[in-house]
Formats: sequence, C-alpha cells, structure tokens
Amino acid sequence: MNRIKIPLVIFSALAFAAISAFSQFPNPPAPASSKKAPSNIDWPVFRGNQGLTGAADGVLADDFELAWTFTSGGEIGSAPIISRGTIFAASADGKIYALSSEKGNKLWEFDTGAPLEASPLYFKDTVYAGNQKGILYALEAGTGKEKWKYSAEDKIAGSANFAEVSEKLSLVFVGGYDNIMRALDADTGKEAWQYATQNYINGSPSISRDMLAFGGCDANLRILKISDGKEIASIPMGSYIPSSVSFCDDNIYLGHYGGNLFSVSVTQNKIIWQFPKDSSVGPFMGSPAVSRDKVVIGGQDSKIYSVSRATGELLWTFDTKGEVKSSPVIFGGKVVAGSSDGRLYILNLDNGAKLWSYEIGSEVSGFAVTGEMIIATADKRVYAFKGSLARSQNSKSEFRNPKQIENK
Repeated sequence: MNRIKIPLVIFSALAFAAISAFSQFPNPPAPASSKKAPSNIDWPVFRGNQGLTGAADGVLADDFELAWTFTSGGEIGSAPIISRGTIFAASADGKIYALSSEKGNKLWEFDTGAPLEASPLYFKDTVYAGNQKGILYALEAGTGKEKWKYSAEDKIAGSANFAEVSEKLSLVFVGGYDNIMRALDADTGKEAWQYATQNYINGSPSISRDMLAFGGCDANLRILKISDGKEIASIPMGSYIPSSVSFCDDNIYLGHYGGNLFSVSVTQNKIIWQFPKDSSVGPFMGSPAVSRDKVVIGGQDSKIYSVSRATGELLWTFDTKGEVKSSPVIFGGKVVAGSSDGRLYILNLDNGAKLWSYEIGSEVSGFAVTGEMIIATADKRVYAFKGSLARSQNSKSEFRNPKQIENK
C-alpha cells in the first residue's frame, strides 16, 4: 500500500486577462463541488476542487521556463496547494511549508513531528494537514500558528476535504489507516461523526452536493451523507482503490488496483461502464481527471488513457517510458501528466499528441493549475515554472535539467 508519490502542481500563465481573488464555495456546497476548479485563481485543495475532478478551464501555454526552486528537509510526496499567492507544501521531514509563489522564499514552517504524505487543504484562512502519527493539524494560513489538532488512531495518508453544511457549521473530512472516515468541525476540531470501514483509507474523500464518496483497501466505493455520515451506498468494486475518486455531477469516476476504470451512477448506485470491458490494464494508482466529455487516467503499464465520459470507449493512449502512478490534470484543451520515466508531459486533450515534455530526472505525480507551474519531487524540491503563450509558439518541445534558482 505504501508508495513514493512525487507531486506536482501546475499553473498556466496568461489563462485569463484578469485575476480574481479566491472566494469560498457557496452554501450549500453542491454546485461548486462538482464543477471544475476556477482557473488562474487558486488551487486550494488536492485535485483543485471538492469533487477532486482535477480539471479547470483556461489556456495553458505549450512550454515553461524555470522560475525558482525550494529545497525542503525531506521528500515532498504530495502536490502542493496554492491560495492568495502562497504555496503550501507538506514534506516527509514532518513540516508544512508556506512559500511565496512569486520568488519561492519561505514565509513560515510548522513542524508536525512526523512525516506528511498528503497534500494540505486550504479553507477559510486555515491550512489542514495530517501526518503519519494520525494527527490532523489546523494552522493559521498567514502565520502557521496552531489553531487545533485532532488525533486519530493510525496514520493519515490522504488529504482532507471540506463542506459548508450550514451558515454556522463547516466540516472537514479525513480518512486514515484506522479504517475510519471522520467529519470534524472546521473551526474547533470537534468530531461530528465517524464511519468505520474494513480496511485502510488511502485517498481523500470527494464531495458533491450533500454526498461524500471515497474508496479504500476493502475494495468498496462508499457514498455517505455529509451531514451525519449515514451510508447512502456501498458498492463492491472488485479490487482495492488506492487513490481518491472523482465526483462530477451525478457520477463517480475511479480506477482500481485490478486495472479497470469505472463510471458509477450515484442516482442508480450502480456501475455504468467499465474500461476495459472484458480485460484489465494498469493497475491504476492515481485519480482520473474529468472534463465535460473525457476521462483521463494513467496506468502502471506506462500508458495514459483517455476514454469517453459517456460510454467508457477508448479515445486515445499515450506511451511514456515508465509507470504512471500520478493523477493527470486537464486544463482547457491540454492534459498535464507525469511518469516514473522522470518526465513531465503536456498533451493535446483531443488526440493525445505530445505538445511538450520536461525531463526532471525523478518520478513525478500530482498536479494543479492556476497561474504558473509548480513541481514537487522526490529530490526534496518544489520547482516553479512560468509559461508564456507568446513564447510557446516558437520554442523547443523538450527541456532537460535547467539551471536552478534555489531557495532553502
């Protein structure tokens, strides 16, 4: 179950002419949870939005140049997040780092006392992150000062997510290796409810309307009510689900270790389609990205797959030179993906053609998109790349290990 995740966060430059300030999801959370992340604003949660769809509208440049790097004290095995010009990254050295998105200088750090595997969450000026001791911390986003902490019974390997249940109550949700999904008061850390499964929960829960969905090592897709944790459905999927599921509109999309990708209807509580239909590929260790009409996922067979969102029919594949454990991102008409071949790729969403690649020399996973591109890798570094639409028209298609502008 344990695996090295080498994250990546991506932000496209010049996506829109105007940059808006980040606004919280409305109450109730239903519409925002299933929509794509707002582009060129923020990427405050793993996979960009409450539904964990890994998709946003906008215009992504075809290539990028290194702007800065930051070196932490341990491997960064999850994607950073960004809000209001600050990047938050979680490291295996047990620290949460806040960095300036402009130059990469450290604004603050907080030591949790144990390695961190998952991306932080930003919600209402608070950063939430859980560590391998099973402690979820809530920190002031501006200062890193501890607001509260909650102790689970085993390690936390997935990111937290959030929902505004009422005008007076917001909840954060997190699962762990004690087999329990929990809802906590976002302001106080007081437990609102818990739901027990039969095995580890690796991923982050995804949210749409009044529902929460997640998989785990017991091979079941669980759908719960966010208000009280009562089970709506438990659907056997045939193999364990190592990553987060994507919740978009009335469907949940997920890949599992058995090597299949699924679409599941939450109105019918049943599987709508399976890819491939009569065989398997993969295994799939990452989450799918979901656009209006396509679902994109990477497999450990070194391929990136795009299928029809409506039918599961294969549209195209792209071959990398290593296992793809990462979760791709769809930004406008492009796909960003990483591979254990040490390369970051930008592909055409319509046909899978390679538009750009960058050799960083380390396995890559985890992406986000908003105004510039950021990578966190196993060499303990966060890399920030800036893209230009004008420059991308007359540029090389591949770059290798550029000179680094390094912060510590």
